[in-house]
Amino acid sequence: MISRYRGYLLDMDGTIRRGGRALPGARELITALHAWDKAVLVMSNNPLRSAEQHRRDLARSGLELAGDEIFTSVSALLAHLERQPVNGALFALGERPLTDALAAAGHRLSDRPDEVGCVLAAFDRTFDYRKWTIAHRAIVAGARFIATNPDATYPTEHGEIPDCAGIIAALEASTGTRVQAVLGKPSKDFLEAALAKLGTPAQDTLVVGDRLDTDMAMALSGGLSAALVLSGVTTRADLARSRIRPTYVLDGVGELLGRDAGAALRPPDEPTC
Repeated sequence: MISRYRGYLLDMDGTIRRGGRALPGARELITALHAWDKAVLVMSNNPLRSAEQHRRDLARSGLELAGDEIFTSVSALLAHLERQPVNGALFALGERPLTDALAAAGHRLSDRPDEVGCVLAAFDRTFDYRKWTIAHRAIVAGARFIATNPDATYPTEHGEIPDCAGIIAALEASTGTRVQAVLGKPSKDFLEAALAKLGTPAQDTLVVGDRLDTDMAMALSGGLSAALVLSGVTTRADLARSRIRPTYVLDGVGELLGRDAGAALRPPDEPTC
């Protein structure tokens, strides 16, 4: 049963929902975790929504979560910028929710390369040559180069679309400069900030996600248990080719409540029910 762990870090897209729809078993899992008084944090590398927007989107899918149960790459980014303040303005290759979050946190934004002290690459469906040129010139002039997330693609109900990795690659190629920090999953920064918010130790926390290179890699590198679900990006063929070995492999999150998954997750001295 889900009593095996005190804390649950659940990936969002491809794990508990896809597009605007809850995936099978997700509603029941969220309800059960709350009923068992488990610590829950739903994670996303997607910077296109604020935590409140994510909460409302999930609620429309029938997934009821509190605003403080959402943690995104923007959350990790803002924590990073508090620790390492920018000398100058920020230029963000991102959309309005990201720039609004940065402005609300007190960061000055500019599209003048000579004013920019840090370039931020993000998932940006408005990325164009103008933005690329501004970012290129700022980085060549010495601006820091960071990013929200390393994802190559983003899953939608109509298929995958390009994500932040391509934008990072474009800037690395044109400037000859490697990105200096990527704050989303699977970074250590993201995991440490998420665990601090969740309030459970690594050994008592389960990460549930659909990506080997982000969700599973982050969990295993941090000493957490890792449950891979095959409802998103990763296939069994991908898993067979990978060196990353999750603690559990499930067809979907509903199996966390099923008899087989329950037996796998139940401590040896816990009675069956």
